Amino acid sequence: MPLTEKLTVVLCLAGKGKRFIDEGINTPKFLLTNHYGQKILDLIVKNLRISKIKNIILILNKNHANYKNEILEITKNHEEIEFDIFFI
Repeated sequence: MPLTEKLTVVLCLAGKGKRFIDEGINTPKFLLTNHYGQKILDLIVKNLRISKIKNIILILNKNHANYKNEILEITKNHEEIEFDIFFI
């Protein structure tokens, strides 16, 4: 049965990343890149596109607000999906 309704996914990416920070990695996990140079968040969204998701709600840590432009760049690559971004 084909999906005809608008589906929404909520991604809670609001962790503090303490274990990474303790290891000297200050970039949020979802913005780290794999060995092909792809950001984790971009890979997640690409997989959700395959599933015909139409809306993604990103819940992010308020301490990551300084990465907002980088996050918006990723969302621009997926114009067919509507994004709602919240920093808590």
